[in-house]
Amino acid sequence: MLQQSTNELQLTGGEYCINVEDVPETPEEMRVHIPKLMPDIELGEEAIEDLKFVVNPSILINAPACQVDGIKPVLTGQNFLTIKPYGNEYPNFRSKAEETEEGYMVPKHNKFALEVQHGDINNMYFTGKE
Repeated sequence: MLQQSTNELQLTGGEYCINVEDVPETPEEMRVHIPKLMPDIELGEEAIEDLKFVVNPSILINAPACQVDGIKPVLTGQNFLTIKPYGNEYPNFRSKAEETEEGYMVPKHNKFALEVQHGDINNMYFTGKE
């Protein structure tokens, strides 16, 4: 069972992310939602920085007997991660962009390829791959 749940949440080479706000055609970083990593966090219409998550002690075995000091009953989170391009390649997304007053911008809710090195969420980058 542990192996099965670990495999479901493991990020591999074929993952994707969705931008949560408009970005330039050649972004230096993006705020993205990663559906496989954030299955219970709603994508929403924009970047949200003050989501409230209730910590439910019933998820712990022997919950009434388990007291974890220092954990608040409500945690604050967000619906995105900020990631940079892979290898500082700065891919150009003109094909997904629309012309605006600020220049060419890629509208929110577009899919991008995600490079995850060694399954480590601290080593995730967006790429120009399709």
